[in-house]
Amino acid sequence: MADPSSGNGTGAVDLLLCRNVLMYLTPGARAAVAVRLARSLAPGGWLAVAPAEVSSAGFPDLAVRQFPLAILHQRPESAGARPPVTGSR
Repeated sequence: MADPSSGNGTGAVDLLLCRNVLMYLTPGARAAVAVRLARSLAPGGWLAVAPAEVSSAGFPDLAVRQFPLAILHQRPESAGARPPVTGSR
């Protein structure tokens, strides 16, 4: 069964925390994992990665949400919605 999949519970995750993991992968593997992480999120789901691991460009389908102590990525509620960028970097 391929990930993400609703059959194994990886197809609609509300929150993914993946900090200080991607930096150990090659650039190609990092990009492939970033795509799978983004696809695993439920609509409105959140992804937390360390800012130094993958730039926001690595998650083009996710909105960047800036908070005082963290930058998170959020999947839009609807599939066709274009993710907005909030705050400034």
